Amino acid sequence: MRVSVFLLLVFSSLPSFAAAGVDAPLTASIRIENYGLYQLLDKSDQSFNPESTAGYESVINTRFIEKTDVIALKKNRVFGFNYAINDPNTAEEWVVVDIKISHPLTTNFLGHQSTGFSRQSAARLKADGRYHNGAFYVFTEDYEMVPGLWVVSVIYRGEFVARQSFSITAD
Repeated sequence: MRVSVFLLLVFSSLPSFAAAGVDAPLTASIRIENYGLYQLLDKSDQSFNPESTAGYESVINTRFIEKTDVIALKKNRVFGFNYAINDPNTAEEWVVVDIKISHPLTTNFLGHQSTGFSRQSAARLKADGRYHNGAFYVFTEDYEMVPGLWVVSVIYRGEFVARQSFSITAD
């Protein structure tokens, strides 16, 4: 009887021990660089993503134009930010991040309504020892052209670590 009680105590204490590591505070930090308006330089072919507001997504190449949080609605207008993650506990070449876009209610051509979406992305380790990438949105479809508060966020290891709000205005 003592052996079974001892095993029960050992196994019942394991989940508490394992959970302690999961709840450990995030030691990484992030810095938003150059939020605002960007110029679209290049765009990959579209890949179907029914969860996104547009219904598809692309990889884009941009150039920073102006630091601002007020963006006028215009087709092919790009807004967002570059970011750098400092994570002293990781030495991988790439780290996974989630990009979350929140926006006013939109309705696409199929009648699907949306107030935002999330997609997985990655940031690459650079010579400065930090992970770099960008989080952007491009207005491409008429049904996306909705003024109001749009929020671009980067989520790293389950934590919101960078968030920038943009006031989208009708011309």
